[in-house]
Formats: sequence, structure tokens, C-alpha cells
Amino acid sequence: MKAPPLLFTLALMVAAGAVWWFMDAQQASAPDAATDTAPDAPADAPSSEAALQGTADARDDAPKPPSRVDRLVTQATDRDSTKRHEAFRALKAAYEAGKVPLERLVRWALGQEAAGNGELKAWAIQELARRKPDSLALVPKVLEHALGGTEAAQNAAAEVVRALGEVRAEDLPLVQKIFEHEQSEYWIERVLIDAMDELGPAVLPLAPVLMDWVTELLVDRAKSQREAMEAGISVSWDHVEYDVERLLGKMGEDVIPLLIERLEKAFARPKGDTDDLTMWEPEGVYADALIRVGERGIQALIALLDRAPKDDRSTIVNALTWADGPNETIRQALLGLLTSDDDWTRREAAEGLGKHGKASIPALLEALGDANAGVRKYAAQSLKKLGVGPEDALTSLRAMLDGDDKWAALTAAETIAGFGRAGLPALPRILELLAASDGYLHEQYAQHVAVLGAHDPGALAAAYEAGSAPLQRGLVEAACVMNRPLPAPIQQLLVAALSSADARTQIIAAEYLMGQGHEGALGPLLRGFDSKDGYVRTMATHGLAHAGAAAAHLLPRMLERLERTDLYSARGPGLDGISEESALDRAIEALGRYDFERMFELIDHAEFDVYYAAREAFTAAGPEGLRWLLPRWDGAAQARKLAMLEICSTAWYRKGAEGEAWKAAARPIARKALADASAAVRAKAVDKLVRDPTMVAEVLPVVLKLLDGPSKDIAHGAGYRLRSLGAKAAPIEAELRALKQHPDETVRRYVLQTLDAIEDAAKASKDG
Repeated sequence: MKAPPLLFTLALMVAAGAVWWFMDAQQASAPDAATDTAPDAPADAPSSEAALQGTADARDDAPKPPSRVDRLVTQATDRDSTKRHEAFRALKAAYEAGKVPLERLVRWALGQEAAGNGELKAWAIQELARRKPDSLALVPKVLEHALGGTEAAQNAAAEVVRALGEVRAEDLPLVQKIFEHEQSEYWIERVLIDAMDELGPAVLPLAPVLMDWVTELLVDRAKSQREAMEAGISVSWDHVEYDVERLLGKMGEDVIPLLIERLEKAFARPKGDTDDLTMWEPEGVYADALIRVGERGIQALIALLDRAPKDDRSTIVNALTWADGPNETIRQALLGLLTSDDDWTRREAAEGLGKHGKASIPALLEALGDANAGVRKYAAQSLKKLGVGPEDALTSLRAMLDGDDKWAALTAAETIAGFGRAGLPALPRILELLAASDGYLHEQYAQHVAVLGAHDPGALAAAYEAGSAPLQRGLVEAACVMNRPLPAPIQQLLVAALSSADARTQIIAAEYLMGQGHEGALGPLLRGFDSKDGYVRTMATHGLAHAGAAAAHLLPRMLERLERTDLYSARGPGLDGISEESALDRAIEALGRYDFERMFELIDHAEFDVYYAAREAFTAAGPEGLRWLLPRWDGAAQARKLAMLEICSTAWYRKGAEGEAWKAAARPIARKALADASAAVRAKAVDKLVRDPTMVAEVLPVVLKLLDGPSKDIAHGAGYRLRSLGAKAAPIEAELRALKQHPDETVRRYVLQTLDAIEDAAKASKDG
């Protein structure tokens, strides 16, 4: 029976489709290579088709159809993010199935193929790093791509080298070409320096090139630094020179002549306008590299010291001073420099000797009597590092306390405080310095008095009774920084200070004692809260945070004061520069629990300082504050609901039993938020609750609705949180698949990435 024309046509179409599908499947299963030839077949083996007479030439000339991998590479740059992502997944699967050689990953990593597909590039780089050492054989292709390439090409190569973390010795000729090429960019060179770190002496042929490179770099930076200083601009630099000196030092003793030659040339060069910027001198790199070489390098550097011009000796002295110890050769050199007629050289030597063993103690003790205060200071510091005993140094250090140099005296006080009880004979002089000093010096002396006075608290109490007002204040400050629990004489000293005629002395003691629950401290703090002295007012406010209900009546005034712009910034024991604003924040946070109603009215206040303090009051109250908020949810405006969620958010960062108590109080509010009519409130709830594994099942349906809602920003935020859930979103996998064609590209990308995570987890579970 003759088939109707329409059915006959359909049958032909189905048959043709089946043939096409079969051919494509065969092609997709073939190994991906440049020629799509099976890997076992010789490249020049004649094909079966070429054996047919009259067709071989025609077949050789005909263009070969692109392989499936080639088609996927093309799709990986499609404008549609869904197609790009699907191509990436398919290419990754083809590689894992052995159909893509490792060499091709280099092209993807460098952007030579599928440029612009960030997923594919990042994965390829990661996989190359994972496949070491096999992938190291491909480094030449990476370096050739960088050599003379565009900035983008060089940066791409740098990313690959950085991921690999190393190059091989056989790659060094190409590395050298990159350093020598005028168009090479800094970042590829920077990465290569790190990559050569473990090659040691093999890098020696590159030493001249590296020294030229770092010299040019540092000279340019010195000029840029000068221009920045003149313009009043602060700049920061990547200190690659340290890595270069380390690399040079690892080259072994054969690099010593090259380094000495460079130093001598640097010393002979004309001085420029940036010579005062010594941190950018390339000769410092060469000197430090010699020390890194080892003993022979150190000896060569010291030998150069004798013949170096006087103005250039500082480079060598610096290198010796900062060298790690102990090293006897360096110690002997520094001992010689300690007798120099140059103050700066003696100062550096005194500082450096602290690293090279106790054999230097006699010379350092002698240096405590040096005419230069800086030498005395650094000698004292070195003696402290070396653990010198008071019997050897106390006499000289006490002489430093009486000297004219205030910083040397402070160093002596610090060293003496470290002697413990043996340093007590110097306590009266240190107390005099405490009373006479101010600012930073005063704070430091208070610290040293606290350390030393702990060995004789009665002496401090007696000194307070007989002391001047400045000394009494200093002793109170010292008492406040002593280790707790305070000895009884010190506690009595602070109580006595509550009656001091000096307002600052009184308030310092009151602030400290209020924190210990001392009832007598409340009166001075309440009076101090209204003081015209900003220091006293700040200290009082800070102390009232510990006063509880007795200070709750000040909350309205604290809130009012918080909005002022003329608040004070104080320094004091335990405050470390805290401002009056910070003191108010802390007090409101601590006292807010006594007036939740007022705090609730302010949690969405327009002023940041006000609403932040109000929210922190609920946070400070813990679960109690959250339970108070719960019944206020239903009648609250959107802004206040969002603020309540912010207060709840701290629950998901707390751990242990305390964290569980917080979460138990926060979850009822969060559940109300998930069911709220406002999409913004639901989105905020999702944002907070993704951290709670017990609520994922309740969060997922809300996420789905937000993804498909009218607000693009909310949908993007929900997508971001969905992606963070990863495989935990498996319960809504079917619904997510329906969103693969979502009209918003960003949402689509998040959905696809989440589906990938679900599929990967399922595969891992099956394989495991």
C-alpha cells in the first residue's frame, strides 16, 4: 500500500535525524586532538577512505568538521550565560572522561580558547595546579605566551605560574628572556621570582639579569617616592626586593663575586636626589644577599667594609645590624664597630649585638656609659634581650635614669622593671619620672611602675600618701593597669583616691572601682558625668556602664549627648584613646535593658550612632532582649522589622550552650519574618537563616518565591544565598530545574551553579 505523501516525508526526516545523531555520537566519543585521530594510530597512517582510488586527494583537501569539544569551546563564549555554563560543565566532563588532553587546559587557562569564560579559565588553572608534576612540562607554553605578549596575555600567564608555584631548571632560559624583554610586565616577573625560589644554584646564570631588574625597579621607586612625598601623598609598595635578595642568597658561594662587584659599582656611582631614601638603595639588596649566602658571604661583606667609602659604609653596617644571629663572625665585626668614632655606627652596633650571644655583655655594659644617648639606649635594649642580670647592669641603668635623654631613660626604666624585685632600688627615681612626664612617656612609665610596684605594693601606697598631685594621679593610673587581683595596699590606694581633690585622679579611680562593683565609686561617676572637663566626663560615662539600674535614669541624656558633634576624645588607663562617643555607646548598650521601650523606639532611628547603640542594648541583653521583641513584631513597621532581624542575626554567630539559647530565642522572630508580607523582610530573613541548618527546609520555599518575584535586587540576593546552600537545596531540585530558563541572567547563573552542586554531591555520594 502506498504511503501518504505527508507520512512518507515524516519517515524520511526521522531516518535522517537518526543518522545525524549516530554520526555526532561517534564524533563526540572520539578523542579530542587537533586532528581528531585516535591516539593509537600513527599520524601518517592512511585512512580507509584514502585507499579508495580517486578520492584520497579530495578528502585530504576537504575541511574537517569541528569535533564536539571544538563546538563546546565555541559555545563557551555564547552571550547566553546558561549556554556558557552548560558548555563549561560538558568540557569538564569530557576532560574527566579522558577526551581532552592536559595541553588543551593550558589554552583555556591562558584565554587562547573560550576567552571570557571565567568559570572555564578558573577551573583549568586549578586543575593544572592539581596535576603537578605533569603540568610543569607545559610551563614553556605558558612562558612563550607571555614573552612579548600583551599585558593581558602576560597577566594570564602570571596567573598560571602563580597557581603552579614553581618552574623547572630547564625553563630558566625562557625566564631569562622574559626578564630581558623590554615589554615584559612587572607581575609576570614578580611571579617568576617566587617560582624560582627552590631552584637554588641553578638560577645563578640569571643573577646579573635579576640584579639589573631590581636595581632599575628600586631606582624608579625612589623617584616615585620622592614625587609622592613632595605631593603629600602616601604610597605603599610590594617589597619584592626581599624576595630577590633571598633568591640571590640561595644561589650559593659562586654568586659572591657578582654581588661584591655590584656593591663596588654602586658605591662608585654619582649620588642622586633620592639618596636620602635609603630603603630604596639596591646596594642594600646585594649586602643582605651576601649575608644570606652564608659564612663566606659574610666574610666578603666585612672585608668590603674596610675599603668602602665612608659615606657608603652605612649599607654594610645596616646589613650586619639586621642580620639574624647568633653568628660569631658578625658579632666580632659589630664589636669593632662599637668603638667607631661615628655615633650612628656605634648605635647600630649596640642594637645588633643583642642577637649574637652573651659574650657581648661586657662590651654592652661598657656602652651604657657611652657619651651618646642613642648608644646607651640600644645597649640597654640589647642587654635586656640577652637576659643580663641586675647585678651587672643596674648601676649603669640608674645613671641613664638621671641622664638628659628622656628616651634613653625610658628604656632604662623598662629594663629595670624587667629585673623584678632586684630593680626596686630604682623605684623612687622612676616615680619622679612618672610625675614629671606626660603623654606617651607618662603612659609608659605608669606601665613600668605597675610591673615594678607589684613586688612592693606597700611602697606605692606610701608614695601616694606623701606624693604630689601629679605623682598621685600617675600612681592611680599605674594601679589601674596592674594585674588582678589587686594587692590590698593598691586597693586602698584607689579607695583613697575617691576623695582626691584632683578631679582626674578621682575619676580614674572611680571608673576602675565601679568595674569592681565598689559602691563608693558611684557618687564621683554621677558628678563626673556633668563635668566640663571632657576627660572626666568621658571616664565617668565609661564607668557608669557598670552602674546598672542606679544609672538608668541618665539614658535619655546619654542618647541626647550622643547626637552632639563636640564630643571629647580621651586617653587614660584601660581606655587606649577611647572617645566620648564610644563611652556613650558602651553605657547605652549596658543600661538599655532597663528601658527596652525607649530602645525599641530608636532601633530604626535615622542617626547611625543612635540606632546602633539602641540595637546593641538588645544584643547586650541576650535572649532576654529577643524574647521582649517577639510580641512587638506583628504591629511593627517594615524598617523596625528589618532592625529586629539585624538584632537577631548575632544568634547565628554564637556557639555552644550560649549560642543555642540565642537561637532558641531568635527562631520565632525569624519564622515570623519568613511569612511576612514584605519581600524585603523575607529576603533579610533568608539572608540571616541560611546559617542555621535546622531551618533550611523552611527557608527553601521562601527562596523560590523570591527568585521569581518582581524585585531584581531581591531575586539576585536570594540567588546568592541559594548558591551558598549548595547541595542543601536538593529538596527543591525539581523546582530549580524549572528555573533554568529564568529571564534574568544572574538568577539563571545562580540556579545553574546550585544545580551543579546538587549533582556533584549526588555523584560523590554514589562514588563513595
